[in-house]
Amino acid sequence: MRNSVLIPIAVFLTMTAANSQQYKGDTQSVDSIIGALYASMSGDREASRDWNRFKNLFAEDAALRSIPNPLKDIASVAVRNANEFVEQSGAWIRENGFVELEIHRLVEGYGPVLHVWSTYKWSTAAGRLKPEPEWTYGINSLQLLNDGNRWWIINATWTDVSIEHPLPEKYLHGALREEEQFNQKNR
Repeated sequence: MRNSVLIPIAVFLTMTAANSQQYKGDTQSVDSIIGALYASMSGDREASRDWNRFKNLFAEDAALRSIPNPLKDIASVAVRNANEFVEQSGAWIRENGFVELEIHRLVEGYGPVLHVWSTYKWSTAAGRLKPEPEWTYGINSLQLLNDGNRWWIINATWTDVSIEHPLPEKYLHGALREEEQFNQKNR
């Protein structure tokens, strides 16, 4: 009985250590962890995503929160960990050719803790194939922690832009062309 419990634990720890080594470059800087976050989720329709890479970016107890826009009440906020996010959203992301690109970043921090406002635009394969590609804009609020060995995402919260809540210029910093700003404000 004892061996039947210890063997799965040893396998899990070996796989976790292997993942950490395989993706070590993803967690050595703020640029690398943010780049890996966007890259691990993005791809063509039916293209495989490296969900182990994605999960390696997050602390074990990290909360991923999707804020609907407009927000109706606190109960409508979806809170998941990285595994639950992949289970609930992974198939849709792959089937629809989800691509998300960072267009601006604002970083503030103290010591080993950083807060990153990462402005993004996302689209599906169908949206990108239109004569005028359709992109949806939004912002990630990411809390990062450096434990002395690597960076971890300890919390991730995101919401898309809406008419009620356009992005302030400080989160765009000229990242959008004039017509994109017009389209963003008139959605």
